[in-house]
Amino acid sequence: MRREKIYVVPAQGDDGQDDVSSKEPSPEEWAQYDELQVKFNKAYATLPKKCQEIFYLRRVPELSTKEISERLGISQRMVQKYLIRIMKHFRKNLITD
Repeated sequence: MRREKIYVVPAQGDDGQDDVSSKEPSPEEWAQYDELQVKFNKAYATLPKKCQEIFYLRRVPELSTKEISERLGISQRMVQKYLIRIMKHFRKNLITD
């Protein structure tokens, strides 16, 4: 049983407290976030209305595929196809830009 115990030995100079100021994003990180937010908004705006609605239902109230299909009167498979199309759209517009 002694062999199964794991002992954590803090590194020298580590008093167990994290530097709180290092958790705050740097100005460069804020700029990157702002840039990504603008790209996301543009990508979302260029989605067809049905895709926007499905994305919203999936991400904001976090509805399941079944709940979305029931709400919109389409099959679950169609909802899945829309979600795949949406993710491809975001990948194309956010990552490869």
